[in-house]
Amino acid sequence: MLLDPRIGNLNNGQFYVFAEGYSNPVFTGTLDEVEARLGVGSRSTATVGVSVELDTQSAQFKSWRVHMTLQHPAWDEIEGFWYTVLATNKARAKVSARKLARDDGHLHSRTGKVTFNAYMAD
Repeated sequence: MLLDPRIGNLNNGQFYVFAEGYSNPVFTGTLDEVEARLGVGSRSTATVGVSVELDTQSAQFKSWRVHMTLQHPAWDEIEGFWYTVLATNKARAKVSARKLARDDGHLHSRTGKVTFNAYMAD
């Protein structure tokens, strides 16, 4: 989920913004309320009425363990990183793990090769 840089996320699931500047009180609420306070369009209303149905009968999801290794790791990244994902095949498991690694910040400003190896979990 991409947020406006002025919006912060609290641990309790609410969002906050200093809409009138840092010297004024903070405004907290749901994402829609905070975006309305800032005057930016709500992203969640664009998907209203769209239903996505997942056919779990034809797509057999399996649990995969994906190991990510770096060509030039830092001292605390030598062991690599493990991700557990649900996917229908090995290629999709690697794609899902790559997205998780990007979201975690492990793929930002890297130089060198990043390798993903997927193993079916038991």
